Amino acid sequence: MKAGRESLSSTSGGEIGPSGLDEPVNIPVAHRKLLSHDGKNKTNRGGGNMPVVRITLIAGRSPEQKRKAAEAVTQALAEHLNSTPSQTQVIFEDVSPENWAIEGKLISDTRKK
Repeated sequence: MKAGRESLSSTSGGEIGPSGLDEPVNIPVAHRKLLSHDGKNKTNRGGGNMPVVRITLIAGRSPEQKRKAAEAVTQALAEHLNSTPSQTQVIFEDVSPENWAIEGKLISDTRKK
């Protein structure tokens, strides 16, 4: 990989390509743009302080529950990681019970009992 270039990684450990599949993509750091909450473009020069938190849940939480969780996570990161709320992103991933298994058993099956 050339100096000044980094690869974006997928959660599976591979690299994410332009098609969204696990294929390599190299974007020069100077060309990466961030859109802040105030609508101004900012360039990510690497080493930034923009935490992204992914929270994976079994589907069923209300928007109000997620709103409160996002606020609490954002404040905790601001306090403990010296980030700012405008830099913090929280992503909720809802997974249906029929797509999640614990100890080899689908949660949807265990809830039926």
